[in-house]
Amino acid sequence: MDVKDEYELVVSEGKRAIWQIIFAAMFFTVTCYCIYSIALMYYTIGMCVYTGQLLADYIELIALSLSAGISFSVVKTVLIDVDKDILISRFFVLTVFTRY
Repeated sequence: MDVKDEYELVVSEGKRAIWQIIFAAMFFTVTCYCIYSIALMYYTIGMCVYTGQLLADYIELIALSLSAGISFSVVKTVLIDVDKDILISRFFVLTVFTRY
């Protein structure tokens, strides 16, 4: 039942540079720290006007750092099969060891 698809051409960006991996890790760390800070803030202080504004600031920082981390770590691979006229794009996040 499992038929292994073999493609005639595999085009990949290859491995990310070490500085891009480091930047992606830093941005993901900032995202995790912001989520931890939100949980700690609501556990210790609770809900008030100050924490509501701080929550909005943290959510903005989470969105920016998460999108930057993903942009520094995405690797695109294109699989091409000329016989079947198939073109497949695959995106991988933080793949240090790629097969292609």
